Amino acid sequence: MLRRKTCRPYGARVCVCGCSLNMSPLWRSGEGNHKMKVRVQFYAQLRDLIGIRELEVDLSEGATVHDLLDQIYAKQPALRSHDKSILIGAGVEFVDRSHKLKPGDEISIMPPVQGG
Repeated sequence: MLRRKTCRPYGARVCVCGCSLNMSPLWRSGEGNHKMKVRVQFYAQLRDLIGIRELEVDLSEGATVHDLLDQIYAKQPALRSHDKSILIGAGVEFVDRSHKLKPGDEISIMPPVQGG
């Protein structure tokens, strides 16, 4: 039986978090309904465009930057037109859209950097 890193069986029907995944095919497949929060910060003209500096987003565990952007674009459609040019950072490193997010990650979304 495959288990999620965050889930541990507790009794016959539920895991320690109470999700009862061990009774469903999702438990065996390693997929579940666990949620995580990531904090997203917007910079420069992207912040001005949507009028907010920071956003906290709930995602399913195992979500990628691509999944995060889909949720953000649903809430802030004006950002979608900048999709091809934005830079995404996780912590202090730039990441691509396939980067797997972790609970508590701090994500930075910024326009391309230009020098002078």
